[in-house]
Parts: sequence; structure tokens; C-alpha cells
Amino acid sequence: MYASGGFCYNCDVSCSTCTAGGNGGCLVCAVGYFSYNNFCLAACPTDTVANSNGTCTCDLPCTKCVNTTTFCTACNDSAMFISQGQCLSSCPTQTYLSGSTCISCSTGCTNCSSSTCFQCIANNYLYNNLCYSDCNLIGQQYDVTGSTCVLCPDGCDTCSGTVCTSCLSSYTLSSSSSQCIQTCLLTNSCSTDGEQVLPLPGLIALVVWTIIVVAIKLILGKNYVPYSLILFSSVAEFILVIVVLSQAVPIATISITRLLAASDEERTTLRALLGTSIAMNYLTNICYVVIFIKYIRPLMSNPRQIDFISNVVVIVIAALTNYRFALIAFAKMFPKPFIHIANPSKLTPVHYLAIASLLLDLIPIAACGIAIYNENARSNIFMLSIDLLIIIAFNVIVTIWFVACSKPD
Repeated sequence: MYASGGFCYNCDVSCSTCTAGGNGGCLVCAVGYFSYNNFCLAACPTDTVANSNGTCTCDLPCTKCVNTTTFCTACNDSAMFISQGQCLSSCPTQTYLSGSTCISCSTGCTNCSSSTCFQCIANNYLYNNLCYSDCNLIGQQYDVTGSTCVLCPDGCDTCSGTVCTSCLSSYTLSSSSSQCIQTCLLTNSCSTDGEQVLPLPGLIALVVWTIIVVAIKLILGKNYVPYSLILFSSVAEFILVIVVLSQAVPIATISITRLLAASDEERTTLRALLGTSIAMNYLTNICYVVIFIKYIRPLMSNPRQIDFISNVVVIVIAALTNYRFALIAFAKMFPKPFIHIANPSKLTPVHYLAIASLLLDLIPIAACGIAIYNENARSNIFMLSIDLLIIIAFNVIVTIWFVACSKPD
């Protein structure tokens, strides 16, 4: 309490003892309050910390502090610098000056600026402004000067100076030059981008499938050859169109190998044609689903559940790839699915759709022509275009055979 005019008054709730009313007359703060400039506060102001006496302050040479009264964030001398909460006349090693604060260098660096490490501590090695205890932590590098990691020559897994001692998996060590050479260069099978050229995968798969179809025909004598061939070749064509499109990426870098490739404008035309081909493919797929529902579905009189499910699965796959895959239901290649064709004229709408597909094949044929004419003969896109062109030609022949059949052979 305090006396005033012959009367005693209670101190402010924040005061334990006081000389006047209100917060500003406190001599000793109440429990839970801290003293700051003759005021008792529930919490210390920003940039001050309560000491052991309950006073909000910072110890010299700090003018601002955090966490403890000795962890400085500002100094009373403008010529001093802050490093890890201390006011120093200069920044210590492994730090650099930023404004009035000493910032730590990256791990292992003893001399640096804000963006560059100039020197590492002992037994550490410099690479790309970072320090490493072992150059192998970076990858295919080596310690060339005793303090710096430098990349080995191309293809090297390990090296000594500029001499390769072992190679990466796709390279072979030359005994004469002690350098690593791409294995595909030794076998003359590299693309312009240094990748392994795909050896006509569509044609290989088609040959294998044709052998299987012919073998089943000769051994069992029941499958319909044109149906069996076209269902596979049409899906192979669709997949190859997508693969060639994925290879026709925009040219992002300039190099000797890129100079041998088609220009961005030619690649744009190629991508546009292939994209249109895919769009037309799905349009014909939709047409087939309509034809199936209107003309072919009625052929399935009282189908069993297994027949219904198997045909639904086939239709879904055909809708996602190429509608001609659905001809598996008429090919007798497998027990299921199977739709008996009592009247082959029921397939006439499918024949019309197949003829339309022959005209639409002109789009990927044009795309293949552009790729073959403009791309380097040792590039993947060139070889895949040759592969696609062969598949399309096969598809045209088998489609004509399919359409010409008045009934399954």
C-alpha cells in the first residue's frame, strides 16, 4: 500500500510495493510480473529478456537480445558484429559478414562469401561451393589437387587424374587410350542421343504373333486368320504411334547430335499429325461401340454370364486401344470370348469402319514420312517410324483381306 493525503491506498495489482497508484509507481513487482522502466509487465518487451532479478534487460554489450540476456541481436557499438549471439570486433573463421551479422559458412567450409566457398577445413574437398569429406560422396569425381574434387572424364566410374580406371555400365574401357567409350559405339548401335536404338520392336512382336496364329491354324484348323492378325497389328500400330509421339519431344538443347535431328517446326508438325491420329483412333473406337450395341449385341442370344463378362472386358480394352482388338470375339483364337456369326452380313458395318480406318491410316503414314525424311538415321524416332510404317502396311493388307472375306475363312 502507499500513503497519500493522510490515507492508505492499495498498489496496482502488478505491484508488490509502490510509491503511487497505477502501474508506473511500482517499486517491486508482484509475482508473475517483470520490471521494465518502472513498470511491471506480464511479459518482457521484444528484444529484452528477464534476468534473475525479474528485470527485463540485456547485458552489455548487447542492446537487444533473445532467449537470454547475453545472447545479443544488436550491439551498443556499431563497429561490432554479431556472431552466434556475441558482439565481436570481427567475424570468426567459418563465417562471413552479412550486414552487421556473421553468418556461418556451409558445413566444412572455412572461408566463404554468401554464395561461394573458397576453402574447406582440413581433410575436406571443395566441389561446386560445397565441402565433402570424400569426393565419392558426389559421384564420379576425384581429388585432383588435394583440396578440390573434379569430375572424371565422361563414362568413367573411377579414375586417376584424367585416366579412367573403371567405367560405367554402358561404357567400355579402352586399353589404348585409358578412356571409357560407349559400348553402343563399338557395336554401331547408338542413337544420336547416345541411347540404344530400338531394333523394330513392333515388327518383331508381329512376326511372333503371326507364327502363333499360323501354328494354331495348321494344328487346330479353326481360327480365322485375318481376324486373328488384324486384332494384334492394329493395337501394335496404336502403341507405336504413342511411342513415336513420346520420342518427338521439343528440342531443348543445341549440340552436334541435335543438329542432326529435325527442327522444332518439323517436330511440331510430326506431333500434330500423331496427335490427330490418336484422336481419330478413339473416334473410330466410339463408332465401333455403337455398332456393337446396335448390330452385334443382338447376335448374342441369351448369353451366359461368362460370355457377357468376357465380351465386356474385350470391348473395354478395344475402346482404350483400337476397336479392331474386339475382333478377338470372332477369331476363335481362344475359347472365350466368342460370338457365333450365323449371318456374316451382320459384320458389314464393321467392314465399312475398317475401310474408313484405311483412309485414316494416311495420317500416321504422313507422320512417318516426315520423321524418316528429317530425322537422323541412327535415332530412335527414325527407327520407330520405320517400324510403324511396316506395321501400317501390314495392317492395310490384312484389313483388305478382312473386308474381302464374305465369311470367316
